[in-house]
Amino acid sequence: MRIGIGALPSGRLRFAASPLAELTAMLHVLAEPGHHPQLAGWAGDVWAGLRPELAERLRAAEFLWAFLTGRLPGPRAAAADPRRGAGRGGPDRG
Repeated sequence: MRIGIGALPSGRLRFAASPLAELTAMLHVLAEPGHHPQLAGWAGDVWAGLRPELAERLRAAEFLWAFLTGRLPGPRAAAADPRRGAGRGGPDRG
């Protein structure tokens, strides 16, 4: 899909960080801190500060965001990534 913005006046274009993208990125780091060693300390601090009930709920749902990445715009490379083998990214990851 292409979204044409060439006809819009330049004053009508604005780019900003997406709160949803930021939330997804944060949840991904919490679910997979090994992918982001520079943020492992932050992730550990967050997990240590969570109420046990919330931590349990996040862990139960982490398959929803564990392997999400922001690769827009451009082709989705997840299917071609050899690190994403069978059994990864689902609740049965173990």
